[in-house]
Amino acid sequence: MANSRVAAARGAGWYADGWSAFRAAPGPWVLAAAGYMLITLVLNFVPLIGPIVGAVIGPGLLAGLLLMARAVEDGGEVRAGMLFQALGDGQSRGPLLVLGAVALAGTLLAGLILVYTAPGEVAPGGGMEPGEPMPGGPPPTGALIATFLVMLAVSFALFFAIPLVTFRDLDPLAAMRESFAACLRNLGAVLVFLVLYLILGFVAFLPMGLGFLLLLPVGMGAAYQAYREVFPEPPEEPAE
Repeated sequence: MANSRVAAARGAGWYADGWSAFRAAPGPWVLAAAGYMLITLVLNFVPLIGPIVGAVIGPGLLAGLLLMARAVEDGGEVRAGMLFQALGDGQSRGPLLVLGAVALAGTLLAGLILVYTAPGEVAPGGGMEPGEPMPGGPPPTGALIATFLVMLAVSFALFFAIPLVTFRDLDPLAAMRESFAACLRNLGAVLVFLVLYLILGFVAFLPMGLGFLLLLPVGMGAAYQAYREVFPEPPEEPAE
């Protein structure tokens, strides 16, 4: 599947498009974002299984927000309940859950890298001398770099994969390959987008996390515009 190359500055410009999408229907956007945040919060309080379920269904919920962005573009009705539309679709639900499983696996791998490279590990059966300081300290630089690369690779694989599964009916593996290749081709724009989201996310977290009621809709509207520009719809064939 062909993808287009865009200027690095579009990584910031996509947020302006996301803001426009939010302004078109702020009420449904905020309600959908609140629903997403509430589901995530509740699942995180469920021991062990909750965070796993949250990670697996995450791409499906984000796909619902992308469907809202498409509704804005098409001039259709934008409803908060569209948050669950992709997961309720039998055709897209399975592939989106697969993407969620990949995201979960990537997060677990990154966590294992940090755990097993933590300084001061005490070997099984070992002990500490009386008065010896507790082991600790920052992880090795190599482990931090490896963790960062794992999370970046997962982000690249999923960035366009969610809309490709949702709007193009690609199978998960093909969608992740296309997404990763498109991110590498548009490395500047994608990195600008991700860095800005991290910065804005820090600001959104300050007022008890309520800033995400705005950032999540704007960010997903921006992600939808990124998909539309990097993977433009093929021209319609003229009717015979």
